[in-house]
Amino acid sequence: MADPDASLDFKVKPDELDGCGQSAQHIGGLIPGETAKITDPCSQAAGRTTSSIAWIGYDAPQNIVPEAADDTYAKNAEDKLHGFEVGLHATHDGNIANNTILGHSYGTTTIGYTMKDKGLPVDNVVLVGSPGAGVDTARDLHIDPSHVYAAQSQGDPIGLAPAVDPGGLADNAWDNMKSGFGFGGDDHHLIHGRQTTAPEFGAQILPTDPNGGHSDYWNANSPTLPAMGRIIAGK
Repeated sequence: MADPDASLDFKVKPDELDGCGQSAQHIGGLIPGETAKITDPCSQAAGRTTSSIAWIGYDAPQNIVPEAADDTYAKNAEDKLHGFEVGLHATHDGNIANNTILGHSYGTTTIGYTMKDKGLPVDNVVLVGSPGAGVDTARDLHIDPSHVYAAQSQGDPIGLAPAVDPGGLADNAWDNMKSGFGFGGDDHHLIHGRQTTAPEFGAQILPTDPNGGHSDYWNANSPTLPAMGRIIAGK
């Protein structure tokens, strides 16, 4: 998984997966926050029990301000992402696969909105570098919270994305007041909802490089990388 081009398949529809993961025992689907260079490694995947798919079938934000602050992109992707995952599940050959959906940055917001409003037939959810998944708790994703994972390094500036909704602003103000009196203050709302690594969110926290940046979770020496791999592999 260290080489993105070697670990991610191309943009596909479920009926185009024949010969490239339809019978895989473990499936990992990545929803990125922006378009990326992705090549076709199908020829390398023959005989493997794990298949990775990068789904870029939606119009992702192309800049931080104003587009990434707008939840319209996530809402508009709901039907497409739901249809893709349902189709992927329906066309799978053999035993039911361990299906993990993984989002990075705004991709986590897209996943969150879809799971909240429509649900997704997945076994695990991984939210990496999230500006908020559009929900307050992992349970709101309609999946067992013990199968919801989150990672955000201290060096990732996404943690500074401010809340703009009244509820989030009020919660942050209350949290800051508690911190001022020495009563903690881990709960924090970002621009698209509660921080996914906040204890109140209820996700399983993955290890990170504390100095890592927003896109460094996939670096070869990142502790997040093997942790994601174990989830996808069902270990």
